[in-house]
Amino acid sequence: MKKRRNLLVTLADNNYLEQAKQLFSSVYHNSGWKGDYMLLAYEVPEEKLSWFREKGIIVKKCPPLDSKKRWKTHFPISVLSKFYLFTPYFKKWRKIIYLDVDIIVRSSLDNLIKIKGFAAGDNINFKMKNEFINMPNGKYNLEKKSFCSGVMSIDTDIILEKDFFKLIILYDKYGKYCTCGEQGILNLFLYDKWKKLPLIYNIAPNYLGGIIPRSPFKIKFDKLDGAIIHFLHFPKPWDKKSYYYQEWEASLKLSYRIKLETRKESPRKVRIYHHLNHHYHLNKDKSKFYLRKSCSNFLKCSEIVINEIKKFFNWMVKFFNWMVKFFNWIFFSIDKQIGLIGLSLKKRNPKLYNFLRRN
Repeated sequence: MKKRRNLLVTLADNNYLEQAKQLFSSVYHNSGWKGDYMLLAYEVPEEKLSWFREKGIIVKKCPPLDSKKRWKTHFPISVLSKFYLFTPYFKKWRKIIYLDVDIIVRSSLDNLIKIKGFAAGDNINFKMKNEFINMPNGKYNLEKKSFCSGVMSIDTDIILEKDFFKLIILYDKYGKYCTCGEQGILNLFLYDKWKKLPLIYNIAPNYLGGIIPRSPFKIKFDKLDGAIIHFLHFPKPWDKKSYYYQEWEASLKLSYRIKLETRKESPRKVRIYHHLNHHYHLNKDKSKFYLRKSCSNFLKCSEIVINEIKKFFNWMVKFFNWMVKFFNWIFFSIDKQIGLIGLSLKKRNPKLYNFLRRN
C-alpha cells in the first residue's frame, strides 16, 4: 500500500491571494515542510491560480456553501469552505495541517503531524459562549473552552463519510447565532473531541501584546516567539502600521523562490524552552493582571465597608438622639403624671404622701 503523505492547507478568496503566497513562502523557507501544499480557492479567477499551480501547489476550488444574503458575521463567507476538509476526498492524505492566511510560520511544524485525532490552537480566555450570541442551548456546555479554527491538525482517520453533511446540518441550525464565522460550528462538531495545541503553535501577538483592550497581557513583541505567529486581531501583518510588516513583506518577496522539488530543512527547531518561556511570560502577566484585579476588588470592598460603617454610625447617632428624646418624654411625662397623683394623694392620705416624699 502506498504511504500517504501529509498536507498543508490554507484558504483564500480573490482578496487574499498575496497573503496565501506569503504563508506558503514562510512555510517553505522556515519550516522544512516535506508534505504537499494546497490552496482552497473560493471564487478565484482561473488566471490568478496559475501562479500556485506552477509552484506545484494543489488548487482545490470550493463551491459556495451559503448565500451572502444570509451571511451575518464580519468574517468573509469563504471561511465556510473549511468544512470541505472533512470530506472523504482528504483521506488520501495521512495528516492535514490547516493554517489561516493571516499567519507567519517561523519554524518546524513536524510536531503537529505526530498528534493523533484532532488538535487546534488554544483560544486564550475564549469560551464556547463567546462563539455565539443568543443561541438556544440545552445540549452544549457553553462555559467550556473553545478552539481556534485558524490552526488545526487533522488526523484523516477521524473523517467519516457523513461528517461534511453533519457540519452543514449544524450550520443550518446554529449558523445564524455564530459570531466568529465557521469557528463556532466546528467547535460544536468537535465538541469534547479536540486536543489543545501548545501555545507556540498559535501565538497571537496583538492579544498577548496588549493591543486588544480586553487583553490582560502586555508582553513586548520582541519577547513573543513561536512556530506559528497568528494575527487574529488588527492590525494584520500586511498593514504597514504593524510591528511585523517588514517580516511579512520580506517573506512575501521570497515566495517566487518556492521550488517544491528542492525542500529545505528548517533553520530553526522548536524547543521545549520556547514553550516554557511563553508560559512564564503568560503566567507572569496573568499574575500581574490578577494582582491588579485583586487590589482593585480589595479597594472596592474597602470602599463598600467604609460606606457601610458610615451608614452604621449615622444610624447610631440618629438612634441615640431618638433615645434621648424618648427618655426625656418619659421622664417629663411621668413627672407630670406623678404631680397630679401627688395632689390627690395629699388630700386623701397625707401620711403616705409625706412618707413617699421623704424616701
